Amino acid sequence: MILDRFGAKKPIILGVCCSFIATFCFLFFFENLTYQLCMMLYFIYSLGIGLIVGNTMTCAMSYLPINLQADENAVLQTLMQLSGGIGTSITAAILAFVQQGINLYDGTNRGALFVLIFLMFNINIVILSQYFAFKGGRKNEF
Repeated sequence: MILDRFGAKKPIILGVCCSFIATFCFLFFFENLTYQLCMMLYFIYSLGIGLIVGNTMTCAMSYLPINLQADENAVLQTLMQLSGGIGTSITAAILAFVQQGINLYDGTNRGALFVLIFLMFNINIVILSQYFAFKGGRKNEF
């Protein structure tokens, strides 16, 4: 409904902004995070990812003929599952690596900081990807 009303560009940019701001706030307030602040920032982050993924998938599918759209949906869903598994493995590996050699509390705290830096790096890749998609997309699409 949002895509139909506003086009793809506005909700995707809103999603990128939400995800970036939430991740930045996680990093900025890292030493003083409360449970409530974590929940609020995670909600904003998840809202942003939801706006990005759904609208990007819909736009990507519009470039294919109708008879291939079901296949593309299956491919995109598979890639999302795979990338989610890879991302979880990378963040778990970062956390486990940093936890080695120091007490568990300090290692987890420091590891979580490195994971947030990794997420910020990934959000910047998303921003660049969306920039190039908007720059090269069809004019009526964005």
